[in-house]
Amino acid sequence: MNTIKLSSVGALTALLLAIGCGNFHTALAQSTTTINYGNLNINADYTLTALTDKYKQVNQRNPRLKGYRIQLLQSDKREEVYAAKAQFQQNFGSGIPTFITHEQPYFRLRIGAFANRYEVYQLYKDIKPLFEKAFIISDRINLRELD
Repeated sequence: MNTIKLSSVGALTALLLAIGCGNFHTALAQSTTTINYGNLNINADYTLTALTDKYKQVNQRNPRLKGYRIQLLQSDKREEVYAAKAQFQQNFGSGIPTFITHEQPYFRLRIGAFANRYEVYQLYKDIKPLFEKAFIISDRINLRELD
């Protein structure tokens, strides 16, 4: 039987995910971790499991992943951004989430929450004729937004 001793959180997590360990969260919650997977034993230090638990807790409260949105407009005129939002909702309905953010001196109108570039591009093709300044941006997406 092979034994692997891991000394980094990333290495442990990557290995558990790579082998598809079904009880990975249970294994990480123990003070000393030995995971048996076929002919492989994985021994992990307590500090690694404590750090992994903390990472898991933080991500359960606010689970986010890399995703995509479409930025329709950026302007220093608030009224212009709200008018663009109304135009978007009139043409495409209110089923697509819209977000207006403000970072001085600009207001930004962004729409959608997409997990991959292919999905966002399908909507982008439809929007581009009406919103010439629109472009696809990478953003942190809350998992609840993808439902």
